[in-house]
Amino acid sequence: MKRRGVTLLELLVAAILAVSVVAGLAMAFQVAVHHEIGFDRPRQQYEAVTDFQTKLRSLLSRAYISSNVNDLVTVFKSMQDSQIAGSADRLTWTAIGLKPSGAALDLDETDFDQRNKDVGPIGGITEVSVSTTPIGTGAGNLQGLFIRTQTPADEDHDYGGYEQLLTDQVQSIMFEFLDGGNWVTTWDSDTDRRLPTAVRVTYTLTSDTSTSRSFIVRLVNSNPDQQQGAQQ
Repeated sequence: MKRRGVTLLELLVAAILAVSVVAGLAMAFQVAVHHEIGFDRPRQQYEAVTDFQTKLRSLLSRAYISSNVNDLVTVFKSMQDSQIAGSADRLTWTAIGLKPSGAALDLDETDFDQRNKDVGPIGGITEVSVSTTPIGTGAGNLQGLFIRTQTPADEDHDYGGYEQLLTDQVQSIMFEFLDGGNWVTTWDSDTDRRLPTAVRVTYTLTSDTSTSRSFIVRLVNSNPDQQQGAQQ
């Protein structure tokens, strides 16, 4: 029997079918990539917000202030950078028990007292300041929540140390303070040498400025008896 060859029409049909299959696979791959990107973006935002909350909780929970009225180093003070009335959007405090830097752990021939002066006391006092408004000019066009840390802390609570962007996911932030049984909008250790019982942090995200989120941090170094005495 004589075999029949493949006609040009059959070749064209096969080529069209092959192109259609390849185009379908390419479209499916593109949809899958877009879906993965769309899923990954909110996950990254969630992780960034979770990391910022975890770090801020840790630093606030270690807040410490000396009851000595002559102490000018330890501090817990709110400030208002924005024009929103009654809004404390900058908080500066001193924290104890933070992980020492690598420089503090470096063993050399340096005198122990001198090393404490250079890098701060091991497990000692660190000055922390948090705000959406950077203090220095190094932020450039960066926007978000900035954190400034200085070890050891000094008597200048407005400058010094190292400032960096904590997260670019936070659009605004506000602090409130539990004074015994009442929430107040300001706190100043210069006039009242004590810590609040807790701090409530309210913030909005750059991706959703219409919704406010909040969390509360208990300050373990506050004195409940002193707080109760202040209410009586």
